[in-house]
Amino acid sequence: MHLLKNTIFIKIDMLYFNHKISQRRATMSISVKNLNQLIMNTIQQNDEITIISGFFSVDIIENIAKTGKPTTFYYGMYLKNGLSLAYYNAFKRLKSLYPNLTILIPVAYHVHTKCYIFKTNGIITQAFVGSANCSSSALNTTPNSELLMPVATLSDKNFLQQYTLEIFKNSVPFNDPSIFPVNKSKKLPVVAKRSKTTPKSWHAYSGNPFSAIIPLYYMKKNKPIVHEK
Repeated sequence: MHLLKNTIFIKIDMLYFNHKISQRRATMSISVKNLNQLIMNTIQQNDEITIISGFFSVDIIENIAKTGKPTTFYYGMYLKNGLSLAYYNAFKRLKSLYPNLTILIPVAYHVHTKCYIFKTNGIITQAFVGSANCSSSALNTTPNSELLMPVATLSDKNFLQQYTLEIFKNSVPFNDPSIFPVNKSKKLPVVAKRSKTTPKSWHAYSGNPFSAIIPLYYMKKNKPIVHEK
């Protein structure tokens, strides 16, 4: 009888253990869809959130700030893309409406990482890193377009804590005098325009009689034509 009771208790304990493991796996899985919902649900489970993102959209930041939870947002790509006057004014509006929101900008180097860090009682409880910026186009996109994965181990959470501290040390508030908003953000060309003329270097003599420049194509009526054999 005693052995039977012990067996029952062991089975109950194993069922409970397996249930907790399943729950943990469910909350620790890599996410490739419903990312905005993931972030908003996780905020409700914690006291505060820190977001480090290369780019952003105002609506997402505002929705997070509306929760009333202390929110720190780092706009990482200021040094590369600048800050438009429109976004600067949007930051001012958000800051006036939500005293729980802090907006910082790294100024020592650009930051292209995407980190969502959640704390309770000052301790990191959950965190996600991946490809998704803090923007509608990233968090509300089609499945498999972006990815967020949980930071699960204590050592990785400690690393993330130190990483965030380093970013903080090299950041200033968005309204710091060192930040210069401009009428338009800088735009980086996606693809360079193809030249419509033959490069001058093709006609230059290298000075080496044992070398020759043999172009793979030539330009005819602004179109590249491959040489015939």
